[in-house]
Amino acid sequence: PGYAWAVLFALYMATLAATLNLFKLPPVMTILMDPQNRLGMDMSKLGDLMSIFSIMGFVLAIPAGYILKKFGIKLTVLFAVGSIAIGSGLGAIAETSRMLSGGRFIEGVGMGLIMVASPFAISLWFPAQKRALATGLWASSVGVGNVATLLIAPTMAVSFGWHSVWWAGAGFSALSFILFAILFRLPKKEEMFEAPAPAPASGTQEESPSLLKGMAN
Repeated sequence: PGYAWAVLFALYMATLAATLNLFKLPPVMTILMDPQNRLGMDMSKLGDLMSIFSIMGFVLAIPAGYILKKFGIKLTVLFAVGSIAIGSGLGAIAETSRMLSGGRFIEGVGMGLIMVASPFAISLWFPAQKRALATGLWASSVGVGNVATLLIAPTMAVSFGWHSVWWAGAGFSALSFILFAILFRLPKKEEMFEAPAPAPASGTQEESPSLLKGMAN
């Protein structure tokens, strides 16, 4: 259905919010090391600051499926993008390296959930023969986020201070939150390209997947 492309746009913006905030740190590392910032950052701490974002993405990679099953795609992605906005906002007002690290940690929660929820949402809206194109377009958000921060963040940091980069990340995440809340919905019955799975027979309880079996696969 035509509305699938609107859904893809909402997913793209949500994922772009995550990747922009992931890659905003490297272009301003030398500025954060400046003693005038009073953050006490050195290359070791900056390396930790970059990697702490990915820790939650790694931790949430498998549990994200269980979170999706319990809360659904829309609530999960809204929580994820909201986490990115809050984490970036916290970093923007940070006066210490610990506060800045806390903001990056919260941002990482969003990355871990979005990268699992988005392909699942695409699979609901796009039939198998068109899914590769949609997934490829969505995946380009990682490269776009990387290039955009390398081009824009240094100029912003020099002109307005490194806090402006974090405020921009929070603002873009808030915009993505609003767009996703407005645009995303699950497909209607007549828009589904595959028949839904039949409901289990009465008295039959659906068995929950095993986390240990999933991790062993």
